[in-house]
Amino acid sequence: MSHYIERARALADTPFRVAHTNSACKTAECIMATDGEFNPSRTESGHRTFFG
Repeated sequence: MSHYIERARALADTPFRVAHTNSACKTAECIMATDGEFNPSRTESGHRTFFG
């Protein structure tokens, strides 16, 4: 999955696409960090929130 995240960042070619790609990638990375399916040795768990 991280390969796809890095590839998406590399393909973003305009400031608009870069901003939206970074937001989507951050969300995907948060899910991967807290989901046992992607990360069995996770250190974080609980409810996902993407707001500061």
